[in-house]
Amino acid sequence: MNTTQQVIEGAITLLKEKGWTQGAGARDAKGNRVSETNPEATCYCLVGALSVSARSLPGSTDDTYFNARNRVGDVLWRRGSQIGLTTFNDQEERKVEDVIELLESAKDKEVSNG
Repeated sequence: MNTTQQVIEGAITLLKEKGWTQGAGARDAKGNRVSETNPEATCYCLVGALSVSARSLPGSTDDTYFNARNRVGDVLWRRGSQIGLTTFNDQEERKVEDVIELLESAKDKEVSNG
């Protein structure tokens, strides 16, 4: 598994284990918006989860995060969407299962494309 796949897999795990949110990078136990780097964060949006996952890898750089984010965005774009990841995450009809499915597709696409 390469670094981009590791970031995406970490984001999936984070969303499944900690939880998912909309309208904020992360939220605390009381539902307040917090930075995804805040130790009191208890759930994350799609972008927040990618950020936390990337930062957790030893030797990660900004490119570590952006490569994963770009991979997920590319999958969304190839599906004909013209919205960004934040808008995708925050759409009213969106569910955590949709976000995880997008991440899984991005991780698998990375596997098939090298």
